Amino acid sequence: MNAQQVTQLEDSIKKGMEYGYTQNLILKSSFDNFQKKVREYLLTVNVAQNILKWNSSHSFIVHLEYPSKDFYKNAFLSTRDVYPPGLSGEDILFVQPETITRSTHAPYGKPKGLIDIAIMEERNEATYGNIRSIVGIEIKAINQSRTKVIEDVNRLANSMITNDIVSENSIEVCYSVFVQRLDKDDQILTKAEIAKKKNKTVIKWTKHIAKKCIFNGLTLTLIPFDIEVSGLEDVANMYDETDDASEVANATGAVIGFLIKIERI
Repeated sequence: MNAQQVTQLEDSIKKGMEYGYTQNLILKSSFDNFQKKVREYLLTVNVAQNILKWNSSHSFIVHLEYPSKDFYKNAFLSTRDVYPPGLSGEDILFVQPETITRSTHAPYGKPKGLIDIAIMEERNEATYGNIRSIVGIEIKAINQSRTKVIEDVNRLANSMITNDIVSENSIEVCYSVFVQRLDKDDQILTKAEIAKKKNKTVIKWTKHIAKKCIFNGLTLTLIPFDIEVSGLEDVANMYDETDDASEVANATGAVIGFLIKIERI
């Protein structure tokens, strides 16, 4: 997967999270654009649908709720023929190769768990086991605990650092995706206050990731993006002094999405 494809994939994930959040509002018939709860499956399905649109110009294989054990397993060839060193030309025709087989790899955390979205690729590398894991994506709903997010990061990162003598690990990049609401129901926030809260949240998460997620050969990057953001300046002309402050508070706020991008150094 080249750099342009990765960037387009990330844009598809972000748009899917935005659509999922909006769909949650519509299905709940909510007049409040800033929600405490969002159905996780709505986010996951909308992200998957946007990835399918992105994939319409590519030839990857997209799976929803893919078994973790298969994602780990398919990072490697199932078998590979190995010839003695030093052979060349016709000598190979008269030597029986040794067939080495992929080891069993238990997923980190929940052995029988699922990867929310897995992107696979068919490669012409061997007679068997040529469907290879390329990208893993885990999605969490709004305001999930840090522990749950870090569990996803660890599961994905461990899938990338797992090794096997049969072949190189084919997983190229993984993402842990989650949403945070930065305000409270009764808060009226200006754009400057929202920006300050967002920056503070980014700093906290960056430090937490650096402390809890250390993997040789991998780098983790936090990528924030806006889902629903509205400051007092955006709605001031809709209200006057006689309006209830709670109505103004409901119209302002910040829901921010985050990608934790896990890639090889």
